[in-house]
Amino acid sequence: MGATQFLAQRVAAKYLDEKAFEKEGIGLRFFTPRPAVYPQLWGPFVPNLSAFDLLFNCGPKARVVLERI
Repeated sequence: MGATQFLAQRVAAKYLDEKAFEKEGIGLRFFTPRPAVYPQLWGPFVPNLSAFDLLFNCGPKARVVLERI
């Protein structure tokens, strides 16, 4: 494919073999995403739940939340 960089979430670092990427000449970069804050029905916002939580709490407006991140 000709890739020179691989971008992954920071939590994936423990599952990736950095030496394998280095051997292939591919740089490994990490990021930490911001949680998508949305209204939840029961109390204050709890981050890092399933996408189902977003869908059940926001319905069709879930798309707007996802477009903000």
